Amino acid sequence: MRRIGLFVLALFTVAVSLGQSESILQSKMDSVSSILLRVPLVKGDSMRRVLGDRAANYLQEVLMYPGSWKLDYSSLNDVIKILESKDKRVRIFTWGIKLTDDYYYYGFIQRYDKKSHTTYFYRLFDRSDQLKDADKRYLDSWNWYGCVYYKIFTNKYRRHTIYTVLGTDPDGDLLNRKIIDVITFRGNGAPRFGYDFRNEFGQPVKRFIFEYNNQASMLLRWDDRLGMIIFDHLSPSEPRYKGLHQFYGPDFSYDGLKFVKGKWVYEIDLDVRGPKKN
Repeated sequence: MRRIGLFVLALFTVAVSLGQSESILQSKMDSVSSILLRVPLVKGDSMRRVLGDRAANYLQEVLMYPGSWKLDYSSLNDVIKILESKDKRVRIFTWGIKLTDDYYYYGFIQRYDKKSHTTYFYRLFDRSDQLKDADKRYLDSWNWYGCVYYKIFTNKYRRHTIYTVLGTDPDGDLLNRKIIDVITFRGNGAPRFGYDFRNEFGQPVKRFIFEYNNQASMLLRWDDRLGMIIFDHLSPSEPRYKGLHQFYGPDFSYDGLKFVKGKWVYEIDLDVRGPKKN
C-alpha cells in the first residue's frame, strides 16, 4: 500500500509540476502579446526594437520548453502569424515591427522529430537590409530575408521534403514586396532558405522577391483549380520606368509555379479565370 501511495504521490507531483510549467509558459505568451500590442503606441525606432526584442526573448523561453511542440499558441494569433506544415513537422512564427522607414522582422522555426519525439527551434535574424543580391543566395537563420509568412506548402518527392512559403513585406513609403521562398533542413537539422528556381527568363534565382508600388495590390496565392501557385505579373507603368520598382504594378497577366517531379516549374500567361457557369 505504501508503494502505491508513493506512486500516486509521484504522479500527482509530476502533474502539478507540468501544470505549473504550462501556466508559467502561458504567462510568458501573454507577455509577448501585451508587449507587441504596445509597440504601435511607442515613439522612436530604438524603443520599438527594444520591445520587439523583448517579445522575441519571451517567445524563445517558451520554445525552449521540451514539450513546446504540443503547447497551444492560439493566444498569439492576434500579434504573430503562425503556420504549421501539412506533415506536422514544421511550425513557423513571424511578425514585423513598423519603424520610421521600413519594417524589422522577427521569426522562429520549430522542427519536430517524430522518431525521437524531440522539438528543435531556430531563431531567425532579419538581415534583409544588409543582403546584396538576396534573390541569388542561399540563406540561413542568421542571415534571413525577413518578412511575414502567410502560407506554407509541403511538397515531397522521393525522400526529399521541401517547405515552400509565401511572404509579405510592406517595405515603406514607396515599395511593397511579396516573397516566395523554400525552407529545407541540413544534415545537422538547421534550416536553409533558398531553392534552384528559374524565373520567367530562365535565369537561376534562389527566391522570388517581387517589388511594386505600395499603392498597388499584388495577388500571390495557391490556386486549387490549376494546382499551382499563381501571381500577378508586374510591369512598369511606363517603359521609361523599367527597373524602378516603385513604379511597378500588376499588368493583368498572371504567371505561376507548378510542382512537377520534385521541381517548381515557372509557367507564364496563365488563364486564372474559373470555368464559365451555364
